[in-house]
Amino acid sequence: MRLLVVTQVVDIRDPILGFFHYWLGEFSKHFDKITVICLKKGECSLPSNVNIVSLGKEDKQSRFQYILRFYKYIFHYRKEYDSVFVHMNQEYILLGGLLWALLGKPAFLWRNHSKGFWITKLAGKLSKKVFYTSPQSFTAPFKNSIQMPVGVDTDFFKPSGVNREGVLIMGRISPVKKVSEMIAVASEVANKIPFTLKVIGGLDSRFLDYYEEVKRGLEKFPGKVVQGDGVPLDKVRDLFCSTDIFMNFTPEGSYDKMIFEAAACGTLVLSTNSGLAGQIPNECISTSKNETSTLENLLKLPLDIKSDLRNSLREQIVRHHGLTHLAVRLTEEL
Repeated sequence: MRLLVVTQVVDIRDPILGFFHYWLGEFSKHFDKITVICLKKGECSLPSNVNIVSLGKEDKQSRFQYILRFYKYIFHYRKEYDSVFVHMNQEYILLGGLLWALLGKPAFLWRNHSKGFWITKLAGKLSKKVFYTSPQSFTAPFKNSIQMPVGVDTDFFKPSGVNREGVLIMGRISPVKKVSEMIAVASEVANKIPFTLKVIGGLDSRFLDYYEEVKRGLEKFPGKVVQGDGVPLDKVRDLFCSTDIFMNFTPEGSYDKMIFEAAACGTLVLSTNSGLAGQIPNECISTSKNETSTLENLLKLPLDIKSDLRNSLREQIVRHHGLTHLAVRLTEEL
């Protein structure tokens, strides 16, 4: 089978979407040819049966030029693909859905956001199937929706054997990520149990006041603090592998991929997302009322119990959410 993939970025160094480069590498083992239309192309190293064309964001093209190129590409390469896989961006289904239907190319949408609108429902109707990972996704109730594995490259995200220490908070510094709340929890526990804290996240210019609040919280913390912009995947992996506990308070409604990547590295996870029940051990899930005690309990676990919990976390991800598992499922569904 030949596949057309439409996505935002193909760049192994991209701090947010770099994982999709690994997805394409795994997908290439299951498809005869993959043509990729992306908004922006960066550093790539993919097999010869993967052809990438860009809409030109890296060259600062206009939105009108993006749309013209999009239609040009989907028509020009029409004889080189049998099905279409649109990753994340429902707009491409709205733009190309009717043309793909006329060309006899079934379109499939991957969308996992907790919020959506009427255009999301329309995109769902124009898609043969809609894929999601979290049962709390807006698209989960669609009649043509199918729950899929998260797709973590467990050969890339794996324990390295280095010494682990401290607590890590990583992600965009914005209110939805609850960075300030996590720092407050860590600060309270640090009064009883000394440990280092690493906070790594890109600054969102829309939330400068919140960023200042985060910085004030960090001033009170007695451990090590590291701040910076988003980091590439290899550095993310190294951070997970050298960290004892990864905190993530992203609200319910979607699965933050970082939780699964950290778990694949054998890093203990503290999440407040009850939707993860059954996906990670209960010891790693907290409510909004007991985050402090949950973090304290994780830090105080004996080394042998921690080791067992790390192994359990990784085993869960490998078995249910590994990239190889996703690629097989996707091949079956397309």
